Amino acid sequence: MSLYFKRGTKLLFQDGTNTFEVLVSDFSVSDTFLEQGYATDTLHNNIAINEKIVINQKSNANFSFSFSFSDSTQVERAILRWYGLSDGGDRDYFPVSKASLNEKRDVYIVTGGNLIIHIDNAILENISFSLNPREALSAQVTGSGVTTMLSNTSVPTLGTTYTQGNFTNEALVAEIAGNNIDRLTGVTLEFTKQIQWLDGNSVHEAANQAHYIKEYAYSSGLSVSGSITKLKTNNDEPTSSTSSTIKILAGTFLEVYINNSSVTERVSIGGVLVQQSDFKAQDPYGSYIKF
Repeated sequence: MSLYFKRGTKLLFQDGTNTFEVLVSDFSVSDTFLEQGYATDTLHNNIAINEKIVINQKSNANFSFSFSFSDSTQVERAILRWYGLSDGGDRDYFPVSKASLNEKRDVYIVTGGNLIIHIDNAILENISFSLNPREALSAQVTGSGVTTMLSNTSVPTLGTTYTQGNFTNEALVAEIAGNNIDRLTGVTLEFTKQIQWLDGNSVHEAANQAHYIKEYAYSSGLSVSGSITKLKTNNDEPTSSTSSTIKILAGTFLEVYINNSSVTERVSIGGVLVQQSDFKAQDPYGSYIKF
């Protein structure tokens, strides 16, 4: 099963205390049944098609959605904490331990036609920030969960429901090792987890016809990387650094600070000559996102 929805779709998730509503620009979800086949033909049986199919497992639900950042930041910060960042008062710090990467939420997708899709124990895998000074600030998110249900589902009431505010774009500033990057054209920022859904299928479950679903996800690590692109107007050679700070500012609305990153520069031509600085965080300590 694969479903795709455009604008007008709302994603709601619950953290055990409150409910958060995200107005997504697009959403997709897919899952399928897994099958195994084996040949049953014999020397005396020459039937052209002679195969036995066993269907005893259902895949996890993989989903993705895009959303824009708003000036009411409760929802945006709740997504960061769902991903595993920790609440630091006025900012959210990068995850330090692998245990914090395993945060899960119940997710409900409400379409314009009031179809409700429920994904249990959803864990986020990737967040890709798109920061362009000429567009609304946005992000693409992917994740996976235990299952989807399309009927007899309603969104339970839980605590306060927080919604997004007004969407915005802001003047963009980037710094590498405290040096401001002039003629900035765009910034990307990627959070990527390594996720495994553990197979606890027993011998007895594998032998019967019950549909088995992997129910426990575990993250074995996280990488944070991105790029800062500017127009190149000089003849300086590209450089590299094994330890630099990265700061990204979108007006007074968003601040990203990475305390220790490697940086490599490269030059490319895409209509104009640009220089791209690729960075990758080397540890999580002291790094944060602040709305």
